Amino acid sequence: MSDFNNDLKKEQILAEYLDASIYPQLGMNYTRISDINSQYRGIDFILKENGGLINVDEKAQLTYLNKSLPTFAFEISYFKNEVLKQGWLNDQTKETEAYFLITGIQTKDGTDELAHTTNINSCTIHRVNRQKLIDLMAQKGLSPSKLNIISEKLRAEKKHGKQAISELHGYNEGNLFFTHWLPEKPINLVLKLQFLIDNGVAKKIK
Repeated sequence: MSDFNNDLKKEQILAEYLDASIYPQLGMNYTRISDINSQYRGIDFILKENGGLINVDEKAQLTYLNKSLPTFAFEISYFKNEVLKQGWLNDQTKETEAYFLITGIQTKDGTDELAHTTNINSCTIHRVNRQKLIDLMAQKGLSPSKLNIISEKLRAEKKHGKQAISELHGYNEGNLFFTHWLPEKPINLVLKLQFLIDNGVAKKIK
């Protein structure tokens, strides 16, 4: 199985677990989206809340099973078929209004494999308001256009790995990370979850 298909299978297993074991506990009223075109537009489910509808994109740390990281990576840019693409955070074609960040995914047997929903023991979920996050970054001097400029500079200068930036406090807020060894060569904005909570952008819901 290719890495892409393997990741997709894990995402499906996680979604089934959330639908069966977590979201009902949270009393959520929502509709899971199966239409692939809607998913490409950043909509995994539509949350019905306070008389309105919210497009939600689930993002999970599936490569860090049985670990509880204090950060989450937001995609700024990546390559697809040798063409540089806008990452999902600032991609204007995405209709996402909120992210559900699923972290700290614990398996019952402690292995790093997700073969079935019964393998999952627990997880943590933070809800992030996408526009508030974009606005917070702009207030910090990291507008979408500025992030693109920094991203292009890192690629041109081949600065790989963790990159400190003056706009963010590295210990308390975040940094950029250039994962050059992956085929997509993504550059991510890695932010502290507590920083997002403190600024009213995120809240822990599970």
